[in-house]
Amino acid sequence: MIDARAMAWRHLFAAGTAFTTESGPEYFRHAIDMLGTGQQDQVLVSWGQAPQELPDLSARSGIVAINSRGLKPRHLQAAGFTYVRRFAVLPRLDDARWFIPLGNAGVSAAAFRLYSPYRAVARLKHHGVRVAARSGLPVWYLDHVIVAQRSAPPLELALRSALI
Repeated sequence: MIDARAMAWRHLFAAGTAFTTESGPEYFRHAIDMLGTGQQDQVLVSWGQAPQELPDLSARSGIVAINSRGLKPRHLQAAGFTYVRRFAVLPRLDDARWFIPLGNAGVSAAAFRLYSPYRAVARLKHHGVRVAARSGLPVWYLDHVIVAQRSAPPLELALRSALI
């Protein structure tokens, strides 16, 4: 069974969203099936699929692509998704603790400031990961998630109206 923290991305979608998948490990497909089916939006959850392997996305209101290295935000924007966000999942998807945004190297590096390690070895590792994130090279994470929707998620709209 996959840890609920690894499915934190589902909170970016409206309540009642239906998630379907045809790819990924058996435990992952089972976890998606356990989310239940909604009546509103249809969202495809893809695991490791290249852009050319994806089905037609025109009828989908969103897509969640996990570990799809060849899939770029421009592919999803060309398919009509206006809200596209990428996150690194640390330390791994099966033990998700942090979702670090990947859109901008500076923002990715700054996201690590939320964690202040105490031990010297942990501080050294923390500094190394921040430098790697600042460089923009994808060597500091193993798993990543791309969330794409046709419009901004309800959670972001609510936060935007509350904070602005």
